[in-house]
Amino acid sequence: HSIPFTVLWTALGWDSALRLRATETGVTIPTNKVLGGALLFATVFGIVGSPSLVGLWIRDMRKDHMERQQGQNKIMAT
Repeated sequence: HSIPFTVLWTALGWDSALRLRATETGVTIPTNKVLGGALLFATVFGIVGSPSLVGLWIRDMRKDHMERQQGQNKIMAT
């Protein structure tokens, strides 16, 4: 996941630098809607999506572990 976030933070820094330079000359730059949308998506995914995926992954590992454990218990019982 490092490349998408590197691109996002680089674009955000570049946009911020352009805005600061434009402010010094008295020019206003319109809002970058694509960058704002990408930042919003990354934030929501980081707060909701990523923890949900990790939770599902852990649940799946636990389920597999329990199934293997039950299979071993049946083998040992016979």
